[in-house]
Amino acid sequence: MKGYRRVFILLFTVCALLLWISPAQGATIELSDGSTIEASVYVIRDGYHYLKIASADVSRVKYASRTVRHDVMFLRSGREVEGKITGFMDDYYYVQIPSSRVKSIMSETRLTTVSGSRPDIRDGLLFRIHGSNTIGAKLAPALVAAYFRSIGAGKVDIKDRKAEEVLVSGSFPGNSTPTEVEIQSYGSATAFNGLEKRACDIGAASRRITTDEAARLSSLGDLMSAKNEHILAIDGIAVIVHKNNPVFRITKKELQLIFSGELTDWARIGGRPGKINLYARDDKSGTYDTFKSLVLGKAKLASSA
Repeated sequence: MKGYRRVFILLFTVCALLLWISPAQGATIELSDGSTIEASVYVIRDGYHYLKIASADVSRVKYASRTVRHDVMFLRSGREVEGKITGFMDDYYYVQIPSSRVKSIMSETRLTTVSGSRPDIRDGLLFRIHGSNTIGAKLAPALVAAYFRSIGAGKVDIKDRKAEEVLVSGSFPGNSTPTEVEIQSYGSATAFNGLEKRACDIGAASRRITTDEAARLSSLGDLMSAKNEHILAIDGIAVIVHKNNPVFRITKKELQLIFSGELTDWARIGGRPGKINLYARDDKSGTYDTFKSLVLGKAKLASSA
């Protein structure tokens, strides 16, 4: 960071950057012939929509042969879906259909709110990532943009919608509208709130999920298990001071006293006399939770931070 340097302290911590993925949400898909089907869209790439259709909704399947060009799924609703069946797992058929046959996607995902209003789900929205600013500010948008480019997007944009909210979009051949990924980075705690309210599909955090959060989200499975907790990266927490500050060493105890507001002058730890100005993450941040656990302990963060 320009103009600043890390101050050496008797503290070293490594934090995992984690992702929790919500099950695919159902949607009503309008096809180019005017018919509609119920399915989940789990990826859009290379000019194809990849759908996940519950076997309970399928009455029978006719696979491609010399006389039939495509696989055909006959749904209990009376609709037919032509495409390529790529697999069957956990009572779901996985089907590939040309994106040119998809007219629109109307998500059935709903926020749990008093008014019962719908979230802002638009055609082409692939998935939503909510949570950690450490992940969402730069890393997640860069990863999504790189992913879009790797699967053939002709144009990729990263747009700030407002503070802490980014929309990454990619234009793919055969798609009438851009494919988008929404990223909101208001802090790790919002990842689990978003998953609970079905307001996001991927929760990003720079800390482990708590037992209380896991209990609230038990309907999504055991989110404390290794199979549901995806480690994206490892990061560290550093304490920094201005490059002209003569203080080169701070003990963990001194750091606790500083951030709890008990030690407020640099002269008390070998620096030049002057007020210590504190800057810290808010209480929704996973970085703050880790810092509180390792440094503050039972002490409270100073109100001036």
